[in-house]
Amino acid sequence: MILFLTAGTVVRANAEMISGVSLGAQNIVNTFNNKNGQQGYFFTSSAPDPWGEVKLSYWGGDHVDSSAYSNQNVITTFCVQPNVGVAPASNYSGTLSYLMGKTYTHAFPPDVARYLSVGGALLYQQYITDGLGSMFSDVQVGNAIRYLMGYTTGIGNLGSVGWNDSVLQYLLDITDDANYWASNYNPNAFYTEIGNYSVFVMNNLGHDPNCGYTQDYLYLAKASNPYDYVPPEPPPVDPPGAVTPEPASMLMFGIGLTVLPFARRLRKK
Repeated sequence: MILFLTAGTVVRANAEMISGVSLGAQNIVNTFNNKNGQQGYFFTSSAPDPWGEVKLSYWGGDHVDSSAYSNQNVITTFCVQPNVGVAPASNYSGTLSYLMGKTYTHAFPPDVARYLSVGGALLYQQYITDGLGSMFSDVQVGNAIRYLMGYTTGIGNLGSVGWNDSVLQYLLDITDDANYWASNYNPNAFYTEIGNYSVFVMNNLGHDPNCGYTQDYLYLAKASNPYDYVPPEPPPVDPPGAVTPEPASMLMFGIGLTVLPFARRLRKK
């Protein structure tokens, strides 16, 4: 959420999770995963890319909800397991991971399961819905998402990412707390910056011979139980050229108002 106050002035509200709100994540997961005989989403990866965006398209079966995407026949996403391969033009099925308020990759030895972070969820949501791709390249966004999941060095060009990275600095400009952005994301919770969306990790399985588990991707859904969030009032903005009185000046002004009636009485005498 960005608050535009005056021309040329942009103020970002502090990011936070609103307690006691449920966006209906379990309902999204059940509906998605029960498609196609409980195999979830049938897709093929026409342009696999372990660093930048990946486009997934249907290869058969019942469609899953893709209303959060501008092209509802294609899911634009990012790989969140860069050390796991994918076979181009092969058929896969994907189900959403969600347990105890977390969404995560499948464990693919020697790698372990990794949780999606709050910062990663926000970056993906804004890349899909809010034009973040016009500010940063898809590779920059994808690398920042993976960095926030614990991938650091030794994986392609990801070793150059750190908190001085321009995409991660974008997050710190919203709320200057790296621990918050790296903390585990809950798809059922309402975050002021993400709004009425839930982001999930989709665990994928190959349907062709010799294709087992493949790299996991991200999936964005509109909340099944939207929350009517009312943002706080923005702080007042002084008009151009206005000067805020100093405390000492205000004190002298108050004393003057107190003495004024007595001065008038003395003049009348």
